[in-house]
Amino acid sequence: MVFILPCIDRYEKVDLRTKAFNVAPQECLTRDQALVSIGAMVYYKINNPIQMVTGVQNVMHAMRALAHTTLQNILRDRTLGQVENETLAIGDEFQMFLQEGVRSW
Repeated sequence: MVFILPCIDRYEKVDLRTKAFNVAPQECLTRDQALVSIGAMVYYKINNPIQMVTGVQNVMHAMRALAHTTLQNILRDRTLGQVENETLAIGDEFQMFLQEGVRSW
């Protein structure tokens, strides 16, 4: 039996299945001032629901904002040729930065 005190506790349902969301295509200037439009797909799974609920107020909003800014920062450091030729490296770097960003929550 679980007791929830209305003034102190709150009930939040957390889905532990793997989920996905689309990072909308966004335009960004590369290092050589070329305009590129790129999007991404992010798959995630909640491993620690207590830490997720207490670590950030709105997980989806925070993850979308982090993915958006991370993608722009990665593209800003590359030339157009590098963006075209290093898609796997960009994906790996994107994944690494996202994992580091959400580690605390």
